Amino acid sequence: MKVAWFTPVTGDTPIVEYSRGVLETMAERCEPVLCCTRPPERFPIGVRVVDFEAKPDAISELPSCDAVFYNLGNDFREHAWIWEVSQRHPGIVVLHTVMLHRMFLDYYLRYLRRADLYVSRMVEHYGIAGLRAAHRELGPRFDPEAAQVADDYLCRYAFTEEALSAATGVVVHSRWHGAIVRRRWSGPVCDVWPPAQRPTASSIPTRTQGDDLDEARITMMTLGPVEPRTGVGEVIDVFAADPDLAARARYVIAGRADPNNAHVRALTARIAEADLGGNVRMLGQLRPVEVDQWARAADVFIDLRHPDDEGFAMSLMYQLPFGKPVVTRDAGAIDEIPDQAVVKIAASDPAGLRRNLRELVDNVARRQAIGTAGSRFADAHGALDYVGRLLRFADKEACAVGPQPLAEAAGRAIADRIVDQVAATFSSLGATPDWPGLDPLIREASRLLWPTSG
Repeated sequence: MKVAWFTPVTGDTPIVEYSRGVLETMAERCEPVLCCTRPPERFPIGVRVVDFEAKPDAISELPSCDAVFYNLGNDFREHAWIWEVSQRHPGIVVLHTVMLHRMFLDYYLRYLRRADLYVSRMVEHYGIAGLRAAHRELGPRFDPEAAQVADDYLCRYAFTEEALSAATGVVVHSRWHGAIVRRRWSGPVCDVWPPAQRPTASSIPTRTQGDDLDEARITMMTLGPVEPRTGVGEVIDVFAADPDLAARARYVIAGRADPNNAHVRALTARIAEADLGGNVRMLGQLRPVEVDQWARAADVFIDLRHPDDEGFAMSLMYQLPFGKPVVTRDAGAIDEIPDQAVVKIAASDPAGLRRNLRELVDNVARRQAIGTAGSRFADAHGALDYVGRLLRFADKEACAVGPQPLAEAAGRAIADRIVDQVAATFSSLGATPDWPGLDPLIREASRLLWPTSG
C-alpha cells in the first residue's frame, strides 16, 4: 500500500512530532511518501520525500497512491499549502484542531487579498450571522491587515466546513472532536486516540538535568510556549499566593518565551514582584534531547492548555509515558481519559489547581498512583495499532479518487443565491424595478456581498 503523507516537517511542534512517529511506524506496514515543502528535520531514514516546493508538478503522482493524508492545523504558514493541494486531489484530512478560523482568515485576506472570498465563505458556512460577523471583523474599509477577530468568533465560526470541503474522510483524535465534526460535516469520520510519543533511547543519557537539582524539592514542569492559553500564569499565581508551596517546589517551563512579548514581560515582572526567581525558571526553546532530560527529572507535569481549542493536546501523550502525574483541565477530550490517570482541574473549581498541587507535593503515594495509571493508559495506545486503524479507514473509504479542478466561481455563486432570496423577498412585498428607494438597497446589498468589486 502506497500512502502520501502531507505534513509540516520543521521545528518541534506537536504535529511535526506526531508525523515523525506515525511515519516511522507506517514504514513497517506500507510504503509511505513524505510530502512537504522544505527539507525534513529528523524524520525516519528510508522514507521517500517529495518536496512540493521544488517539484510542484508532483501532484500528478498522487493518483498512483492508495491513500492520501493531509495534516491540518491552524497555522497558515505551515498548513495552507497542504489545504490547497487537498482541494485539487481530495483525500483524508487529519484534523488536529477544532478551530481553523485563523488559518483561513490569513489565507483569504492576507495571502490572496480577497476579502470578498472570505465574506462569501462566511456566508456559505454560517449564513446571515456569518455575513454580519465578517463585516464586523473587516471594518468599514475592508482592510485585510486591520481585521480583528473576537475569540468567540474563532469558536463559533471554526471553518471546519472549509477545511473539509473536498475531503473524502477525516481523522480526529477524540470522540469529543468527532462529535463536533459530525455536526458540521456529513462524510466518514474516524475518531481514534493518538499514539503515545516516547523519547528515543539515544536521547536519554545516564545523567539527567535533574541530577544537579535539590532533590528535596518537587519539580513541576510545563511543556509549550509561554502564552495565555497554556496556563503558565495561573501556576505562577499559585506559587505567589502560597509561599509554603513555593518553598517546597520549583516550576520550570520548557517552550518559546519571547522576551519582547507583552505576556512574557508581565509574567517576568510577576515573578520578580513575588520574589520567585529561585522557584520559577523559563528555560526557553530547548532541543528535543534537553526536553527529554528535563521531563525525566520532573515529578509533576502541568498541562493547562485549553483542550477545547484543540482536537486533543498531543503533549499529553508525550508526558504520560514518563509515569509522572499530569495536571490538566477537565474539558474537551480530557473527559475520555480515566479520572485516575490524570489530575483534572474543573472550571467550576477555581481553587482546584492550588489544592491539587499541594496534595501532589505532600503525597508521594498519590503521585506514584496517578503516574502509573497514566503510563498504563499511554501503553494501551500504541503507534502500531493507531497506524493500523488509519490504513483500514483509508482502505475502506478509498480516498485516492483523483485530482479535482477548483471551482473558482463558488464564492460568487453563493452570493448570487443570496441575491435571489433578497429579490424574492422584495417581490413578495410588491416591489417593482421603479420602486422608490430600491436603488440604495441594491447598492447596500452589493457592498455587503462584493465589498472589493465596486
